[in-house]
Amino acid sequence: MMSVVLPLLAASAAAMTARPVTACDAPLLMQRHQAAHLVSRSSPGPTVSCHTAVLGEECYGHVAWAHQDGIRSSPQWYPGLTPESSFEDFQRHLWSHGLGECPEPCAATATPAPTAASCHTAVLGEECYGHAAWAHQEGIRSSPQWYPGLTPESSFEDFQRHLWSHGLGECPEPCAPAPSPVPSVAPTVAPTAAPSLAPTGAPTRAPTAVPTAVVTELAPGYTATGVKGTMWADATDSGGCEMPQASYAVHHAVAIGDAAANGLLSAQSSSQLCGQVLSVSCGGDPVEAVVASICNKNAYNCGVDLIRTSWDVATGGLAPGIFDQCTVTLRDTLPMSSGSVECFFRPSSEYGNQWYASVGVFNTGGRLPASATLNGRGGAFNGDSAYFDFNGYVGPHEGSSELLVVTFTDGTSVSLPYGSCAWAGQAHIWSS
Repeated sequence: MMSVVLPLLAASAAAMTARPVTACDAPLLMQRHQAAHLVSRSSPGPTVSCHTAVLGEECYGHVAWAHQDGIRSSPQWYPGLTPESSFEDFQRHLWSHGLGECPEPCAATATPAPTAASCHTAVLGEECYGHAAWAHQEGIRSSPQWYPGLTPESSFEDFQRHLWSHGLGECPEPCAPAPSPVPSVAPTVAPTAAPSLAPTGAPTRAPTAVPTAVVTELAPGYTATGVKGTMWADATDSGGCEMPQASYAVHHAVAIGDAAANGLLSAQSSSQLCGQVLSVSCGGDPVEAVVASICNKNAYNCGVDLIRTSWDVATGGLAPGIFDQCTVTLRDTLPMSSGSVECFFRPSSEYGNQWYASVGVFNTGGRLPASATLNGRGGAFNGDSAYFDFNGYVGPHEGSSELLVVTFTDGTSVSLPYGSCAWAGQAHIWSS
């Protein structure tokens, strides 16, 4: 698969609606923290007084989640903090990034100045170096809004610190003094309704991945803008999503990456997005394409990678290359000719083993798989794909009436006889 090095993009975070926090809020809070930690913006100005959040306040719920769950599931979002850091340390982190409506807490700053043992300035050959060098030489000139408080005259270490503070580019904290703060206008409170353009006084931001419509969760209608589009190849490969051989009504295909501008339409959610249909427009006509593979997962430099025929439509016939202002929307289109949910074995898996099965459902119309059971036994996603692996006795396949039950992220579910799952043994290939 083709890959093109591109800078880490910034994505804006939608405002967090104030309400009591429960255990069920954890996935939503995680999405909000994930989106917010991709935002590049200056820290708020000093406040007149401090206040440590208490139960019942908007800030408290976000700090409590970060302190108890976020630091363990996504420690890269909290540079300088550990599970042993105090509640106030986490509140200060959110306050310094303008998140969760948090004021500055009443406690001493927890993060000490870097020492020679804890800091490192990136050098040629390291992952961080390429990102920091690009931001220093190119990014600050082409997209200065992504680097608030920095200028072309800022040092290499200043740009590395910017990436480190946002958990990007695998960058450690550099060994250099922090840059002098640049006076700026503090952003106004973000709207609690549908996300829109940045409020008056806020720094100009990169094209955001937050949809301009009301869909703010990963569901049909969710839209990401400013996404980098590239041309993949003349045909898809058999890896990635391992889409099963079937009769398809959608004849275009796309691979998804995890660049910041993708927002929730990311390779990090490939197990839910494989086999779904995206509408992609890169200056040409929107083209509906099946998510058939993954592009440079964990490199954070790929947006959407289109096969040639899909590229030609989406770009209006541009020569193969890069188009960095694509609009991508999750649709509820059925990719297959059948009008119902279909079950398939993973093409590269073994068949006929009564103690193991790797199966998944497709043609779900935008419903995203979350969990599954077979013969009462729970399954786990197989790698990046939408198939579930079941280890343990599942019984014979042929003629089986045992139920495969798949539950989707919207709370609905579908039940199919295990015996209805089709075995093809080969992946479907889309070609130009």
